[in-house]
Amino acid sequence: MKKYLSYLAFLTMVTVRIYSEDAATQDDDSVKTESVKKWVIQPEKLSQTLQTVQIAGKQISYNTTTGPLELRDEKGEVKASIFFVAYTKTKEDPDLRPITFAFNGGPGASSAWLNLGAFGPRKIPNLDLQSPSPPYHWVDNQDSILDLTDLVFIDPVGTGFSYAEPLNTSKKFYEVEKDIESMGDFIRDYITYFNRWLSPKYLAGESYGTTRAIGLAEHLQEEGIYLNGLVLVSVAVDYQNFLFQYDNNLPYLLSLPSYAATAWYHKKLGGKDQSTLQEITERAKDFAYHDYCLALLQGDKLPQDKKNQVVRTLSEFIGLTPEVITRNNLRISPDVFTLELFKDQKQVVGSYDSRLIGYYTDGDRASFEEDPSIKNIFGIFAGVFNAYLKQELQYVDGYAPYKMLNSDVHNSWDFSSSGPFALNMIQSISRSMILNPKLKIFVASGYYDLITPFSNAIYSFDHLNLPESFHKNVTLEKYEAGHMMYLNPQVLQKLKMDLDKFYKK
Repeated sequence: MKKYLSYLAFLTMVTVRIYSEDAATQDDDSVKTESVKKWVIQPEKLSQTLQTVQIAGKQISYNTTTGPLELRDEKGEVKASIFFVAYTKTKEDPDLRPITFAFNGGPGASSAWLNLGAFGPRKIPNLDLQSPSPPYHWVDNQDSILDLTDLVFIDPVGTGFSYAEPLNTSKKFYEVEKDIESMGDFIRDYITYFNRWLSPKYLAGESYGTTRAIGLAEHLQEEGIYLNGLVLVSVAVDYQNFLFQYDNNLPYLLSLPSYAATAWYHKKLGGKDQSTLQEITERAKDFAYHDYCLALLQGDKLPQDKKNQVVRTLSEFIGLTPEVITRNNLRISPDVFTLELFKDQKQVVGSYDSRLIGYYTDGDRASFEEDPSIKNIFGIFAGVFNAYLKQELQYVDGYAPYKMLNSDVHNSWDFSSSGPFALNMIQSISRSMILNPKLKIFVASGYYDLITPFSNAIYSFDHLNLPESFHKNVTLEKYEAGHMMYLNPQVLQKLKMDLDKFYKK
């Protein structure tokens, strides 16, 4: 998979077993003799505070719990430590109160992004297109979903303060199935320790976190934990749709509407097109599903007159010159598009939010660090979240430094569990919905996201191979923003309204 994709009353120590009975007492010879692993919470390592927040004009009191949930063997040795930040509304019946476990993606991203950017009770203001000047701060998040659900933000091993012990064993967690297993163990043991087995349960993931959430839904069902819903932000489901190579046409087709949205925003459309954003993207999708698709399928056999016609139409939709489109044989990858749209000005388009443009140093490509939609927010989130941990959450015992993004996790990630094929979670979604027909799914996509294009999400959920009755449980929403659409205050308000309907559905 291409690397640019990079671009979750305390009195005594309580041990929660993975197994319902001690393996050492079983007579079955098939039982493994290795040490039974246990997740434990040590109260002295947790920080708790009482806070309030204004949401939709109402004051909400809530408790914060911050710290590690640890994996130990029966000798008491730590195997891994999973860091979390939990927000629970006061004076609520935990059996009736929903709880949402949230995490980001990468792989290699901590959950601080969704915490202080989208769903948590505090947020960093003014982060959309113009990054603020220091000193940075946080404010009440009036669009937090804490009024709808309790929240637990989880950092997978290698991110945030989460780590494996000894440290040189971390890479065993950097694998699709092992990651799902460890995160599933955390969720199961969290709801056991905090008595949340009867609570309505949700997962919320962003980017690769949507891959993780989908896998977790199926994994947790095998553990007897049925979910009420999934909140999937900037979906990554079928990774073949991210493989831009000549013999794989689908990624080029599904990216076209996002390119058209970008060209529309920057007024790069051919002619004097006065279409709205919705109109231009629908027309681009229609072209992609028909004439463009037929052209790519014909390959070298495409007649020259038809090719010329497709080149002209593509140029009008995405703002690139016919020469660039011809040179790339009708197949425009994000790398080509982001560099070519403003090449005459030596500027690159942001991949995570294509509304943003910026300068870069290399004539042939822009580095991840030069992506204008990333470089303007990374340091802000890192600074604010570290201060927020100590000043408001009063957590000072972290395994320093707090890792917002860990490139080693991403670069070491093992996708081989999918065999010789690209990772595809569509069947996992379908199986989870069949086993749990009440499972609701909310999908949020950004028009200006070139990392996980919105048409990609639509295509994936159009191919669940399930009857229409199941599709009624899937909500697909598009927002006028990028990969992290919640950074736009107006979009965050709309997202909150849509999630309000989803949770109450």
